[in-house]
Amino acid sequence: MPGGFEIRGLAFAKFKGYPERPVRIVDTVQKKNGSHYGVFCYGTHEVLTVQIFQLEPYQENFDEAMKKKTKGVANVFSEVNTFPDIYLEKLNLYRASFASVVDNAQKVLVAFLSN
Repeated sequence: MPGGFEIRGLAFAKFKGYPERPVRIVDTVQKKNGSHYGVFCYGTHEVLTVQIFQLEPYQENFDEAMKKKTKGVANVFSEVNTFPDIYLEKLNLYRASFASVVDNAQKVLVAFLSN
C-alpha cells in the first residue's frame, strides 16, 4: 500500500486552512498526479480524496492532536471511539441513494424511449 496506510485504517488528514482531522481510509485512487486515498472524515461525514502527503499515522499523532484546543475536536474523537464503523453505514447510504437515482433515471429513459 503506498504510504503505508491500510484500507479501513485510521489516519489524520491535513486540509489547507483547517485543523487536521481523523479520517478512515476507504479506498485508493489512481490519478494522473499519482496515488490518492479516498477518506471518510469523522465529524463532517464527508468522503474526500486526499494525496498521500496529507495523511499522518493516527496512533503516532493521537496525543498531539488531543492537546490542541480545536473547536469540536472532543466530539470528533468521541465519534471515532463510540461509532468507529459509522463510515460503513454512511457509505452504504450513499451507494443506496446513488443506485436509487440511477434506477429512476433508467425508468424515465425507458418511458421516454417507448413513447
